[in-house]
Amino acid sequence: MAGCMETEVMQDTEVINVTVSAVCPGFRTRAVIPEEDRINDINIIIFEDGKAETLFWQEDLAESDAAGFETSLVKGRKYSILAAANLGERLEIGTLEEIEDVVAEVSEEGFRNACIPMSVFEEDVSIDEDGRIILELVRLAAKVSIRMDRSRLSKDVDMTVKSVRIGNFPKYVCLAGPSKVASVHDRYDTGFRLTTQQCESLNRSGIGGISSEVSLFMLENMQGDFPYDISDDEEKILDPEDPLYDRASYLEIEIGYKSSELVSYDSNLIYRFYLGGSRHDLDMERNSHYHILVSPEDDGLSGGGWRVDKSGIGPSVPVFNMYPGEIVTGEVGDTVRVWCECYPRTSPFDPGYEELNFDKERGIYDYTVDEDRHGVTLYLKKPGTGIVYMSAGEPINKEGMVIVVVKP
Repeated sequence: MAGCMETEVMQDTEVINVTVSAVCPGFRTRAVIPEEDRINDINIIIFEDGKAETLFWQEDLAESDAAGFETSLVKGRKYSILAAANLGERLEIGTLEEIEDVVAEVSEEGFRNACIPMSVFEEDVSIDEDGRIILELVRLAAKVSIRMDRSRLSKDVDMTVKSVRIGNFPKYVCLAGPSKVASVHDRYDTGFRLTTQQCESLNRSGIGGISSEVSLFMLENMQGDFPYDISDDEEKILDPEDPLYDRASYLEIEIGYKSSELVSYDSNLIYRFYLGGSRHDLDMERNSHYHILVSPEDDGLSGGGWRVDKSGIGPSVPVFNMYPGEIVTGEVGDTVRVWCECYPRTSPFDPGYEELNFDKERGIYDYTVDEDRHGVTLYLKKPGTGIVYMSAGEPINKEGMVIVVVKP
């Protein structure tokens, strides 16, 4: 009797050979970094009744946008299948419930093997007559493409892009999304970055003053609705006091600046813009492509939808002015300050240590030097006359002197 029952079960169950493949559909283009279609390694896990029954792992796939294997499955039975590419490691998953806790991670240096992590999870998969299962992988990163439009700049303004980067870059992304940065511990301050050489296309203007395009990639970061009202002529600029300031991802462009009056001596001009699918949200969704056109106007130093840091911009002609005047007078016991306003601040600078120490040894005053070395505080101790002599090197190449008169 038992033998008849076993034979009956075998007759009702048809085991067939199946080819399970994971492919990367979509753009079919090659980015400089990373290769957005390439599959370097693949995990494919087949679940039956909630348990992982078949685990496949293959690595070091050469120049591939598809990967797979052959196995035996029961025709007509329902399976759940997870495929994950470019994780750089073999997944050890025992049950379906564990999928929610599995993430793809990136380092501060970027994506593993310069490949975008991808995944797909499908439930209730049945095997049909052709014996093939094809899984379409989804990139777990968003693509951000940028162009520069210089057509509205004043003719004397030159803006050269030095670098572009993603800030608040997620450290990891859930395989079975959605995924977001929940705290400062979940993101890198600086993520994907393009160097000056990689930004070359942004500095070549084509028809209408619009440059060619460069692209960056970032893991999904679904931060939701933008918290403030936005008018038609404004873009997303977060308040630094808002908690989202440290969680929402942003684009930062570093620009070398020069005009007839101003130049970026000490540091470059910075444009910052918080990313999202529209004016009204901060969602950067996996497998999505976002296009941004940067259009500075007039002198290029106003907001125009971007938070602009122009602290490194200064006069194109070097500046050297000593204060509070050519002569400073005080009485014994007084405290006076002498300082120099100069630009660029990165020029070599000497607050006049030789003269300061000479007057200190004479007992005229004691002194402390400002933290930035561009000023001194004098503590007047003895009647007499001293000097403060300061000098700046290239490109300022100037010096100045303030006479210090100490009265009884």
